[in-house]
Amino acid sequence: MAKRETQQQRVDRVKAFLKTRPGVPLHFGEIRHATGVHKSQIDYQGMLSGDPEIERTKAMFHPSGKMRTFWAYTGNERNLRKIKVQDVEFSEWKAWTNNRNDLVRKTEDVHGGIYMFAHFADGVSPSKRATVEDVPKEVVYIGMSKNLNNRPLDKHSCIARYRENFDDPDLEHLYVCILPIYAVKDPDSMLFYHRVRLLEVEVQFRYIDIYRMLPALHYKEHRGKKK
Repeated sequence: MAKRETQQQRVDRVKAFLKTRPGVPLHFGEIRHATGVHKSQIDYQGMLSGDPEIERTKAMFHPSGKMRTFWAYTGNERNLRKIKVQDVEFSEWKAWTNNRNDLVRKTEDVHGGIYMFAHFADGVSPSKRATVEDVPKEVVYIGMSKNLNNRPLDKHSCIARYRENFDDPDLEHLYVCILPIYAVKDPDSMLFYHRVRLLEVEVQFRYIDIYRMLPALHYKEHRGKKK
């Protein structure tokens, strides 16, 4: 008869998996899929969170407000852990119709990161740059991209929705800004990608926390209805 696995062995198995992706915050669904350890046993009686090499955080996983717990192995610190939310500043706002190409990088320097669309009714963008802690109310969409040259700077599906929701058929009041985080060719690009996922949610959460509503284009269409 096979010997039953102890809880400590389960925790050790989870930690061993987290160590294969140092610095990457992972939620229970990803951990369970990789290790087979049930949700209720991943952090049984705080055994995983109590490990000094494990960082436990809670963050809003979806704009609806749903919270999830994430664990990350931090024994080997990587540069991406130094990305401080309050220190991050976006690029200047660029008019979508004629200035967005100013933000495009050369092919050998393509970056992934976060971007925002905004509707400035007077057609004039603010001189002050947006930060993660200071998101303008005029923002209508917050997203992330593995390649900012492609999305949003080349094309984006929300442009059609923007035309439907705002009286701006020529897109004269639509502006975009980006926050490049990592080079696509960086050997740690996978680690940075997961950090950017959390940072995107942080920006969305900050907007909702300040203005108590979702950005105007944060909905999906289904059979002609807004959700």
